[in-house]
Amino acid sequence: MKARAVMVLVSGLLFCGGVLAQLPVAPAGTDPRQAVEAVASDFQRAMGEGYAEGVVRHLAPEVVIFEGGEVVAASGGAYIRGSLQADLRYAATVRRQLVHRKTTVSGEMAVVMSQTRNQGTFEGRAINLMRTETLVLRWIEGAWKIIHIHWSGYEPPP
Repeated sequence: MKARAVMVLVSGLLFCGGVLAQLPVAPAGTDPRQAVEAVASDFQRAMGEGYAEGVVRHLAPEVVIFEGGEVVAASGGAYIRGSLQADLRYAATVRRQLVHRKTTVSGEMAVVMSQTRNQGTFEGRAINLMRTETLVLRWIEGAWKIIHIHWSGYEPPP
């Protein structure tokens, strides 16, 4: 009897965990734009803190990532195996200040466009860049997931 109760409890927790993992990453009752911005902010915060799991949880498996005009990764798995660690080191060592953000939501799709000033040193090189980040998100199984990232940057004029 005790073993059955434990099995029922474990099954219930696994079911709840699966359901909870699909909930949006924003407080209940928020509008879709706020929920999308919460995902974008949490993704960027996880990058800056070097928290790989926090970054990955916002990526759809089919995410495609462009940086500086090149395809960096054609899937989430490729990004995790490829440049994620270098991106985390960059974000953790270079100071990033949000200059502008615009968010648009239409049905199950959303776009977050951000511009940041990046300053600091990375791998012995001085960094002074204006960076743009475009995140395209889609509502997938009860949560906003990033399906495309485009990063680019330029040196601001003196």
